[in-house]
Amino acid sequence: MEHVTLNDKTVLRSPQQAGVKFLELHNATADIKTCKGIIKDHSAIEWFKLGVSLTEKPTTNFIKDDAIALLKKLGATDEQIEGCYRKSTSQYVGVAGKSKK
Repeated sequence: MEHVTLNDKTVLRSPQQAGVKFLELHNATADIKTCKGIIKDHSAIEWFKLGVSLTEKPTTNFIKDDAIALLKKLGATDEQIEGCYRKSTSQYVGVAGKSKK
């Protein structure tokens, strides 16, 4: 493996080092999520003065249940709707002994 330098200047020299660093970062992820929630809950603070960016942007969500209801309303059969699903596999990297939620 080529040496890889992370943002914190850590140099990973082996896959095993990457695994150890992953566990450190994985544990920090929950803390980051907590901090993000606090920042969002206190949007009146001028976060940019601390170098934190808090912006609002429009999002679009696809509502699967509404789409299925529409398909049924338009006469689609359960078999036709089932034909819209695609099975696949993907790799998940997690912490050993903890199941993915």
